[in-house]
Amino acid sequence: MKQIRHYTVIIMIATLIGSVASIVSGQGTWAVLNGGSESETPYSMRLTSDSGYVQCGVTNSFGLINNDCWIIKLDSTGAMVWQKAFGGTDYDIMSGIWQTSDGGYIAAGGTWSFGAGNSDYWLVKLDGNGAIAWQRVYGGINYDFAHYVQQTSDGGYFVFGRSWSFGAGNGDLWLLKLDATGVIQWQRAYGGMNVETGYSAQQTLDGGYIVVGGTWSFGAGNSDVVVLKLDTNGTISWQKTYGGTNFDYAYSVIQTVDGGYIVAAATQSFGAGSMDCWVLKLDATGNVTWQKTYGGAAFDYLFNIQQTLDGGYIATGKTESYGAGNEDILLLKLDSTGALTYQKTYGGASNDNGNSILSTTDGGYAVLGNSASYGVGGGDNFTLKIDSTLSLDAACTFFTNPSISPVNTAVTGVNSTLTAVATSATVSNTAVTPIDTTALSNFICPPAPILYSIKPQVDDSGAPVPNGIIEPDEVVDLPGSLWNKGTITASSVTATLTTLDPIVINSANATYADIAPGTMQDCITCYSVTAPLANRPEAHWDFRVTDTPACSACNAVSYNFTYHVGNSFTDVPSSHFFYPQIEKVLHSKVTSGCNATQYCPTLLVQRQQMAKFICRSMNTAQIGSCLASG
Repeated sequence: MKQIRHYTVIIMIATLIGSVASIVSGQGTWAVLNGGSESETPYSMRLTSDSGYVQCGVTNSFGLINNDCWIIKLDSTGAMVWQKAFGGTDYDIMSGIWQTSDGGYIAAGGTWSFGAGNSDYWLVKLDGNGAIAWQRVYGGINYDFAHYVQQTSDGGYFVFGRSWSFGAGNGDLWLLKLDATGVIQWQRAYGGMNVETGYSAQQTLDGGYIVVGGTWSFGAGNSDVVVLKLDTNGTISWQKTYGGTNFDYAYSVIQTVDGGYIVAAATQSFGAGSMDCWVLKLDATGNVTWQKTYGGAAFDYLFNIQQTLDGGYIATGKTESYGAGNEDILLLKLDSTGALTYQKTYGGASNDNGNSILSTTDGGYAVLGNSASYGVGGGDNFTLKIDSTLSLDAACTFFTNPSISPVNTAVTGVNSTLTAVATSATVSNTAVTPIDTTALSNFICPPAPILYSIKPQVDDSGAPVPNGIIEPDEVVDLPGSLWNKGTITASSVTATLTTLDPIVINSANATYADIAPGTMQDCITCYSVTAPLANRPEAHWDFRVTDTPACSACNAVSYNFTYHVGNSFTDVPSSHFFYPQIEKVLHSKVTSGCNATQYCPTLLVQRQQMAKFICRSMNTAQIGSCLASG
């Protein structure tokens, strides 16, 4: 097999190893109230493609009369981008919203102003700026109300809620499948002889649907949690009820990454108090994997649950058992088995509750609720951007740490016999024009500057032979740069360098000029370090430092960086022509020496060895760019 000298591949490999700046994302936090002189009630929030948020609900402050639909768009820092109200001469509410693939939005709820009955499903398609593209009502002669809407994988939509106009009983679950223009493709009601209420649904990975709510027709008690799995045409694949002898019903469901489901519910049959939060983990066929209640002596609810990137869950609702007021926002972070990782309440002396929660792109969470404690009117939209520990900035003190202990329950899902009935909704167009509203924003916890540290580069320009490598006993500067990704200027900016490794930090403090939002500044006074030869722990020496930026209004975030100390091999002195490249590939774990202290640069290299070197170097520059096949 053809062989080449070891040192002839060093330069090629070294150039593949990019000099990648180490930037660690901080988690910005803030809390803002949006509303007018009367009350606003939000119901749903979605993360948008620009890392902002869109919210829907109802407003009493704006519109034609009291209780008009209200949709607001926030940017990633909580600032309002636009706000719209629309409705008729009676009550109108939007309870579900979804960003569509064209950058617009689909919103659904109920209208008492238009349609065939007391109230109808109302579906409104908006563009990215809140202008209405089309609008339709769907219903019968009685009461119909939509709780959830989602764009489906075929570009159409499904709408889910409850109907008193159609079905087998006094109120049934009702699902409409629509095409991209709102034309009904199929429609079905699901129920028994008594009342069924539908609150949450989701399209599943197989193209079908999972829907949840409460049933008074089947089960063990006054009402039970009901879960239905439907196929792509709305036919029931399986259905189960879960409950005890009292009132139990579900508010939220999502499909989990293992193909099962997580359900957030409320129970009076189990738990510690008058009403407890109840979470059930189901497998793909509805069998219970685990189940727990969370609550205190009074009434506690979970209204929304989502799976998190770590395989656990984040949920929000309201609590009367804990907190500062009559009702407070309840936040629970669960691990994959339902154990509590974090728990917090947010609120004041009056009523505050959480309706919607989602994971954000920086690893934190955003919560949408309603606050009567801090709002201008009877209650305002209350949006909290919290970190991964459910916390706001330390200066924001309107929270408590409750002491909820999960309680295992022992319910088995019972097969039920809800009947699917084809329905015949009356469909008509509406013609409302959105009104730009003038709600005010009150940041009770404003966003802080978010400082990102870029790995300080090695400046050895004062060395006899500068090569960008930290040599033993050499005084080296580490000039850093900070980037402000926040929305306000960072002032009085400093940073501190620390380490637990056996090096000497000659200058541990750095200073910076003020950093405007979206800009970067280099240090004015910078770090300096020395790696004493006497402290060298082994031939190949890496050390780690921690860079902690600070400013007058910053949340402190630390960044860890690793540096390599040269002179690793006795047969490659610093005067060697390939010395910098050999040190680089060693530090990047592309190649090692032929033994602990020697590199042996003149040894022959086989082609398969060179292929491994190149693959490792590609993965160092970009993880996953080269996959070994053997």
